[in-house]
Amino acid sequence: MSLSLELNGTLHELSGTQQITDKFSKRDFIIEIPSGNYLQYIKCEATGQSCAKLDGARIGSQVFAKCDLRGRVYVKKMEQKDK
Repeated sequence: MSLSLELNGTLHELSGTQQITDKFSKRDFIIEIPSGNYLQYIKCEATGQSCAKLDGARIGSQVFAKCDLRGRVYVKKMEQKDK
């Protein structure tokens, strides 16, 4: 299950595309959203072909993003002891 969000705000920060593996790339960006008296900074990540959609984006421009929130429980692997 994932939770979908729609964000409207100002592009605050944009990183370059990182090629993680042959088939996986990612690009981080931060959207600034006004919330009452304070600004909220939401870090998002584009993956795969979505990275190219950020090529024309400029810091300070208004952006609209659809994000899916997902997560998994971290399970630490037990180390095997030598006998």
